[in-house]
Amino acid sequence: SEWRVYLHVTLPLLRPVLVVITLLTTIWTYNNFVYVWLTTQGGPGNFTQVLATQMYTEAFTNYRLGYGAAVGVLMSVTMLLFSIVYFVTVFRRSVGQQ
Repeated sequence: SEWRVYLHVTLPLLRPVLVVITLLTTIWTYNNFVYVWLTTQGGPGNFTQVLATQMYTEAFTNYRLGYGAAVGVLMSVTMLLFSIVYFVTVFRRSVGQQ
């Protein structure tokens, strides 16, 4: 059936591309400071607050520099882990094609 062909042929062929797209999208949206800050500045309330705006607000508005630095380190470590997964995936793909 068509579903079986999709599940066993198409999806396995698309898996490397889907992994790369998912990882890049995650990394790019993680740094979504500019769009949120220019449109809503994390408000109303904290409904549009993301980690980048939280870091900025805590460090420079609330003068809690340690808390802002901790959020920044957390973001950096998380993005580093996503980047490592991305590079491992790309490396495996390039080695597999040779």
